[in-house]
Amino acid sequence: MLREDKNVVTETLSMVRDPATGALCEVKQLIETAEVRVLGARQSVSVREAELKQLPGPPFLARDYYKKSRRLARESLARARRDLVEAQEQLNEVRSLVADGGRVAVYRLHSKKHFVEFSEYEFTQHAATQQVAPVLVTTWEGRRWWWYLSRFWWDSEGLEAADGERGRRG
Repeated sequence: MLREDKNVVTETLSMVRDPATGALCEVKQLIETAEVRVLGARQSVSVREAELKQLPGPPFLARDYYKKSRRLARESLARARRDLVEAQEQLNEVRSLVADGGRVAVYRLHSKKHFVEFSEYEFTQHAATQQVAPVLVTTWEGRRWWWYLSRFWWDSEGLEAADGERGRRG
């Protein structure tokens, strides 16, 4: 028996390939992640600079310990600055990728628990077909989801497309 799933919606997402991982990510999410990384790196630089300034001078510490502490603090600051430069370069790379048309349109059918993504071609094909015959969208947790007559249906009995047409008309 087919049951209608009224929670499924269609959505068009603008995605871009993440330069770091090669995976497709939403543009907004990728930029936000890169911006957060830059902010974290800036904060780390600030903390390291403050630590370096707060180191007490030689009168309070043994001279060798003081030199070692300053050297470690400077190295830590240098690492933090390198991380900041790297984070800023990554953010700039993402922004230029997005500006240069590196976007990919992904068409997503989703509900609260699951989603399926299609290319523009697949989505167009399925959208046309579903007007005249049920289209199997996905199988998930023993259920099969169908797109038919601009609505979404699921079954757990392994129905075929013809069964879905008869069930809707019957």
